[in-house]
Order: sequence, then structure tokens, then C-alpha cells
Amino acid sequence: MDTRIQQIIDTHNSVFDLFPIKILGGVLVGLFSFFFDQVHIIALASLFMLSFFDMISAIVAVRKTPGETVRSQMIGKTGIKLGMYCLAISAGHLTESTLAAVPDFLMVIDETFIGVFAVTELLSICENLSKTGYTVPTKLIDTLSNYKKKL
Repeated sequence: MDTRIQQIIDTHNSVFDLFPIKILGGVLVGLFSFFFDQVHIIALASLFMLSFFDMISAIVAVRKTPGETVRSQMIGKTGIKLGMYCLAISAGHLTESTLAAVPDFLMVIDETFIGVFAVTELLSICENLSKTGYTVPTKLIDTLSNYKKKL
């Protein structure tokens, strides 16, 4: 077979191979970019990891506490919490998009949500660490608490 024809066939196959999955991926990326500010992708991934670390540290804290047992509700609670975080951050982004034409409007709604949620997760991790017997600097906890109050 002619190499040009083979190249055309190979190109066609690579474009249409797993086509429904590629379409679904494109739709999900489009929805994500509508509901979330693209600047915050790393912040959202970091928030997800902080929530995961909080869940792990909570499990360790519960296992070290006499009479306490790890329940599947803890894992479900983390999933619901992440969903609510995403809902609030997305609502903030959509509000900013709606009010973009308003003069002197501070565009910090979604950033504020991200900041509050990140500090909340870190404070929870610190609490869990102290429950397991690890030393957590009180200055760090005080600084984070004060920062959270200002937001």
C-alpha cells in the first residue's frame, strides 16, 4: 500500500480511536473551565490534597485514641466536604464573572474561599497531629487562626 495512503489511514485511526472518551474529556474540560477560574488549577489541586491529608491524619488520630474506631462515614464526609468546597469556589467564580463589569468590584470571592478552605484544612491537620502526640507549634496555629478570622 502507498505510504501516503497508510499515513492517512493511521491519522484517521488515531483521531477516531476512543472517540467517545475524547469527546467526554473535551466536554469535562469545557465544563471545568466554565465553573472554575483557570488560574486556580494548582490551588484547587492543593486544596484536594490538603483534604486528603486531613482525612489521613484524622484516621491516624482516631486509631490512636482509645475506644475510637475508624468509620466509613469519615471518608464519605471528606467527599461531601470536597464537593461543597468546589460548589462554593465555583459559585464565587461565577459571581465574579457576573459582576466583572461593575466598577470597583473586588474580584477576590473565589480566592477568599480557597484561602479559607486551605487554612481550615491545615488547622485540622495540625489538630490531628497534636491528637496523635506530635508537637505542633502554637505560633503556627495562632497565625493560621488569626489569618482565617481576617478572611
